[in-house]
Amino acid sequence: MGIANVLSTAQADWQHHTSALLGASGAYAAVDSISGAASAALLALLGQGGTLVAFGTMAGEPMQIDSGAMIFKQAIVKGFWGSKLSEAMPAQEKRHLIGELIQRVLGAELKLPTEAIYDLGDAAQAATASLQSGRKRKVLLKP
Repeated sequence: MGIANVLSTAQADWQHHTSALLGASGAYAAVDSISGAASAALLALLGQGGTLVAFGTMAGEPMQIDSGAMIFKQAIVKGFWGSKLSEAMPAQEKRHLIGELIQRVLGAELKLPTEAIYDLGDAAQAATASLQSGRKRKVLLKP
């Protein structure tokens, strides 16, 4: 598939192995969907002028950012939220992308990793579950 090195944050010493693969220059960019301590771990792996893109808080905790690393690396932290991107996207492109998603779901190519699926009547329980620390997958509602 073209991927030579695969590491998991579930592995012991993943940061050390990642740092060894990246070398002295560090990573150009990192994507954080977990937040909490994961934000600090990814920031530590960035090189000079690297960018940390945050788009989720699956840990249910605020980002833990080392201000020293941020300052001395001249790191950039950016937030990403799909709705903001969608606002600026032309309608024709949105239709195309949504059509592609629907085709992939119907063709069983796209599977969303879920922690739990709740009935709409259990929305309060779903909200509580979505805020649980350490959650690894999405919490969904169904009609």
